[in-house]
Parts: sequence; C-alpha cells; structure tokens
Amino acid sequence: MAVQTMKEIRLIVSDVDGTLVNNKKKITPGTMAAVTKAQAAGIRFAIASGRAWGEMDEILTTLPMVEDFICSNGALVVHYHEGKETTLFRESFSREQTKAILMALKDVDVYIEAYSGSHIYGEEACVSHFSDYVSDTIAPLIMATRQMVPHMIDYVLEKQLPIEKVQIFYGTEGKKQQAKRLVEELGMFTVIESSEGNLEFVLPQISKGRAVKALADSMGITAAQVMTIGDSNNDLSMLTYAGTSFAMASGEDTAKQAAKYITASNEEDGVAQAIYTVLARQGK
Repeated sequence: MAVQTMKEIRLIVSDVDGTLVNNKKKITPGTMAAVTKAQAAGIRFAIASGRAWGEMDEILTTLPMVEDFICSNGALVVHYHEGKETTLFRESFSREQTKAILMALKDVDVYIEAYSGSHIYGEEACVSHFSDYVSDTIAPLIMATRQMVPHMIDYVLEKQLPIEKVQIFYGTEGKKQQAKRLVEELGMFTVIESSEGNLEFVLPQISKGRAVKALADSMGITAAQVMTIGDSNNDLSMLTYAGTSFAMASGEDTAKQAAKYITASNEEDGVAQAIYTVLARQGK
C-alpha cells in the first residue's frame, strides 16, 4: 500500500457496506479511532453510500462527529449537525419514471424496494420467503430499516412519493439478468451492480462521484485534496474522481482497477489503514 505523491487531503469520503463496516455491519474500534484522529487533524470525514438516510443509525451512534452523508448513491445529500438534519441536495424520479420502472419489474420474482428520503418501502408479502432473495448477512438490516406495506407498487404510486432510487434483491443470476434487461430497455436509468446480491437503479445523472465533487466544491477544495474509499461498482465514480482513492482488498475487481491504491479488507480495518497511511504521509 505504498503511496507515492499525494496532495494534502482535506476531505475523506468512505462507502459503508463492505468498506467502513465489517461483515457483521459494525464499525470497529480501530476504525473509530482512525476517523477520530483524521477529524482531529482537520480532515473532514463524510459518508457516501447506497443506503438511505434512514439506514445511518449505526454511523450516527458510533461516529457522532460525522456530519455529511451522501445517500442513495448520490441522489440525496444530508448535513446533520447537533441533532438537526438539513437536505443539501435531492433529485427524485418523475412520477412517470417511477411508474415505468416499478411496472417493468412487477412480474419478475424479485424483492423490490423504493427509496424516498429517510424511508424505504418494501413488499410485505416477501417477508415470509425473504431468504429467496436476501442473504442472511444483510436480512437483519433490511428488516430493521424498511417499511413493509401491502401492494408496495400501488402504495408508492397512489401516495405520489418522491423516489430517489429503486433497488431489487434477486436471489438468482437468471432473475438478475431478467430484471436488468427490462430496466435497461426503458432507457431511463443507470443500473448499478452492488456487492450484496442486489441491483440499484438511479437516474443517469446521479452518482457518488458527482455528490462528492459537490461537497468538495462547497468546501472550496479540488479533487486533488479529496480521498475516497470504496469496494464496489457503485463506488467507481468517486474512486476515479478523487486525487487519492483506496479500494478494499475484499472489494470488486472493478473498484481495485479504478482506485489509485489498495488497502486491507473490511475485516482488517482497511479504512483505518488507509487513513493512517495518509496521515503519516502528511506528517499528522
């Protein structure tokens, strides 16, 4: 993990699942200590995740000093300070786009969920056979953070909810490819393959990289002063944007190819190791 030349880092942005948290979805004491040291050194630490704002409780509790959250792969950006949340950016599907994607997916045997601000809506009927779609590792997080409703598609459309992202958990490769093809045929959305057995669908202009750039611009800094850390395909845009970027050793090959450096796995405090590498390089 040798680092050659590196501008002084002013902002570190980390993905969550597969990166900041271990395989039990927990932030380790080692990672907490590294983030705390970075913040004390004057480096701002932010989150960029496919998760919704309502799924950030673990981070808010464990890393209370973190105030910037890029959610839903960049479709929602929230600043959280002293218990008050401020939405800095939000871009939702049009009603026509929401209807088009949900109707395209409705006859595929997958678990579908729709992201709307701090809420994620799922299909109540899927709960009885959740293991058909979702791994045992991630199922507890989903069950704790979703609002399951009967007839989810009808519910979302009737309530005219603003949707930032639609996500599916597919269970089998065949169902994944069927759903992916149907959505791609609409020509309205970017399809993101994540590492948890899911596909994410967002508007083409939405990405973590775009949101990280917006955050950097608001600080008056350049990409050369930004460091990003990720592990999956939904991290590629921010890994390529930042002047310094680390992929997890346990991450996707695409992430490793996009990043400038490789750090240890999420089971080995890879985020902490990347932070300490940068702090040492900057004499902090």
